[in-house]
Amino acid sequence: MIFVGSKEKGYFAEEISEKIDSAFFYVDSHAHISAQVNMILEHGKQDYTIFDIEQYIDEADVIADYVTKICNANNSKPIILASGYLRESAIIVELAKNEVKYFILASVLSDMKDQLLKCINGFYDANGIEFVDEMKKDAEAAEERQKIDYKTIAVAGASKRVGTTTVAVQLIRFIQLMGKKACYIQMNSSDYIKSMKEWFVIEEDEEIGNVIYENVDHYYKLNKIREIMSKGYDYYIYDYGAYFDTDFNKVSFLERDVQIFVAGTDPSEMSDTVKIIRSSFYDSANYIYNFTPDADQKEVLDMMEEKSAHTYFMTYIPDKYVYVPNNCYSSILAIMNNSVPEERERKGFFKRWKK
Repeated sequence: MIFVGSKEKGYFAEEISEKIDSAFFYVDSHAHISAQVNMILEHGKQDYTIFDIEQYIDEADVIADYVTKICNANNSKPIILASGYLRESAIIVELAKNEVKYFILASVLSDMKDQLLKCINGFYDANGIEFVDEMKKDAEAAEERQKIDYKTIAVAGASKRVGTTTVAVQLIRFIQLMGKKACYIQMNSSDYIKSMKEWFVIEEDEEIGNVIYENVDHYYKLNKIREIMSKGYDYYIYDYGAYFDTDFNKVSFLERDVQIFVAGTDPSEMSDTVKIIRSSFYDSANYIYNFTPDADQKEVLDMMEEKSAHTYFMTYIPDKYVYVPNNCYSSILAIMNNSVPEERERKGFFKRWKK
């Protein structure tokens, strides 16, 4: 058995391998699956090859194609570690199209081990057709949704309490000002909507999980996502909470049409922000800095280097549900329409904060 990914992610599979008395090997993680082909094939014939797909920045069809080719070459059965992924995720859909039927979608360790054992002990061989058929139905539903003309925007905080929800709601207000429809979807485990229900006068549709406050629809039942996507909004704004939260869904975040990180310039916030901007996963993301003094903004842009063209600053917003004009929203929506923002001047290096 081969685990393609880091030891930190594959230790649970190693434990299962020991229990069933099977040899176990690691292949180091890499952002591109093509770079791992020879390292995998060096181990020769295998019973199973487990791919941690969270490591890849390749397109979904490229990953699915390589998984199929590799496992045909080493005569192994592919097992896909996709903890926390939704079945309608692009990569899951592509793998299902390639007749891959062994998946570990759980995020809890005990469930991950259980699903791996089901892959190995024949459960999915016996029930695999139904499992793949469900995913193909999801694929068909995803294709139908793609025919609907709407956009999805992901908002996440580089740190906690930097104004992530404020940006999401202000973006909705801007879209409404444009005469379009937008809604808020909670993709995090915060108590924000729960608190709204307790303290504010709201309308609620419990069936679909929609809290209506200040003329903004807030959805919180992710199992109703198909119904929500059919509601005819022009924009769906997803609030993913803080990036370093344990339940942050990186893959779902990256699958949205536009990604926005909300950041701050306090030392603790900068530490988190720098980790994100140095990641190749987020080269096309937008960055909105909150609570940044005017005197510091040029230095922030210098630090952002090639990402400065997609870096913005949010003005003071006393009430998130009252729109405060801010040019960043029109610029970000222009990107969605394939308009290229003007390149900003960059000089020197970041002085106050170290790189």
